[in-house]
Amino acid sequence: MLSPGLSQVLERARTRYALDVEILDGELRSVYPDTGTELGRAVRDTPELRGSLRDTVLMGNSRELDIAGRRFRVSPLRCSRMGDRGGLLAISGDATSGPLPDSAPWYEFVKAAVEADVSTADALRDERQGSRRLLAILRFLRYLLEASTEAELAQALVQAAAVWFDVDARATFVPTVEQER
Repeated sequence: MLSPGLSQVLERARTRYALDVEILDGELRSVYPDTGTELGRAVRDTPELRGSLRDTVLMGNSRELDIAGRRFRVSPLRCSRMGDRGGLLAISGDATSGPLPDSAPWYEFVKAAVEADVSTADALRDERQGSRRLLAILRFLRYLLEASTEAELAQALVQAAAVWFDVDARATFVPTVEQER
């Protein structure tokens, strides 16, 4: 889900500053990190916590929660790739610390970075799809220029309709009287 660069930044923040970052999708499945975590197990095993986190996603308000013996700051993420229901960002400091006094700058940075990373990936995916479509059109136009008969041209148009519009193309070419001569 996350770009390799952002994943590296978050891993360094975890090892150097004891800052744990977890990202959940709208269905409360762990998106980052890939391995199982205390938060992931708590979400899976505690219906009350799932309800509280779903409320956070729906209401759009950040909150601090005690989860699995640790203090997490949880906030909704609004990213198109995470689906209509959005996702959640959860940040926790060192396990021995109480509240998260030093996490505010990290929290805003990580939230902005994750949302920007997902948005950029979405835009890049859309650009790639557009480029593939344009390349297909150029190949088709080159094929049309190379068609030497009307039959080849008609067959190319039927095949293009089948591919671009997902239609059943079982049309056969029947030569006219003039073409048979």
